[in-house]
Amino acid sequence: MKLGQYPMFTGGEWVHRDETFMVANPANQENLASVPNGSPEDMKLAINSASRVQNIWANTTATERGRILSARLMREKQERLAKILTLEEGKPIAEAKGEIAYAISFLDWFAEEAKRTYGDTIPSSFPDKRIVVIKRPVGVCLAITP
Repeated sequence: MKLGQYPMFTGGEWVHRDETFMVANPANQENLASVPNGSPEDMKLAINSASRVQNIWANTTATERGRILSARLMREKQERLAKILTLEEGKPIAEAKGEIAYAISFLDWFAEEAKRTYGDTIPSSFPDKRIVVIKRPVGVCLAITP
């Protein structure tokens, strides 16, 4: 299963980079895919792009955020993702399917939690006052993952 060459999605578009690296099957060293080697400039572009739309995300309803975060696409592609995981890591297909299902369960859980961004009412030291906490997205974060 040759996977091909893949671009990087950043700044709202698919970007091809000259510098790439190969993903190899550990069982036979066959080249599976070529993927972009993201640079510090790519990271800055991603952070700046996300920062520009952060207010839009913060003002999106909890229900819509949950829909966006759902694992629907991952669930639809679960079989293909398991095959890719097996090729990339050399693990048995049954274990790969379990790992994909596990990842889906996390995405689904957080998508559902996104719908429950309830605030809190905290007792005040003044009898005629209440402290109300409204939860909102706090901003952009960067995660570097394998």
